[in-house]
Amino acid sequence: MRSRNEPSCANLTTDQLDVLVDIIIEDHGSMLPRAEFNNAMLMLFEDIAGLELLTPAQRNQLLKEMWSRYQRSQMP
Repeated sequence: MRSRNEPSCANLTTDQLDVLVDIIIEDHGSMLPRAEFNNAMLMLFEDIAGLELLTPAQRNQLLKEMWSRYQRSQMP
């Protein structure tokens, strides 16, 4: 059973989520297809302490939120 102290999406602030999206945009551009975006984001997660410990459900929830933010960044 997982501890309540384990990382979750709720532990990231709006600003932190935006910074992660900005990093992907800076490194890969703003027109990635979903699969490439997910791969890039998962690679980024590996470099951030705690995010590599997310459960698959937490990781999928976070990827969904990040994808939504990424798509909004493409709007004029």
